[in-house]
Amino acid sequence: MAANPPTDDLRNIITSELTKVKAAGQTDVSIDRLIAYIETLPAPDDRDRHLDWTKHTSFLTHASWVEIFKSALEAGGTSIRF
Repeated sequence: MAANPPTDDLRNIITSELTKVKAAGQTDVSIDRLIAYIETLPAPDDRDRHLDWTKHTSFLTHASWVEIFKSALEAGGTSIRF
């Protein structure tokens, strides 16, 4: 499986770093509100990954149809010879 999208990695890194800062006692920034904001960030766009998956499965489907067609031709040719 592919690695996390960059936005997920960034979200995880920032959240963990802010948790460390909060545990150290720094409160100059409203860390709870910042973490809540980070959690509301939209999910990454999966269109590119979906397009790659569709291309791959389309290729495999086409290849299997070609093999089925070859098999049918071979079976037909064999039945005509006998």
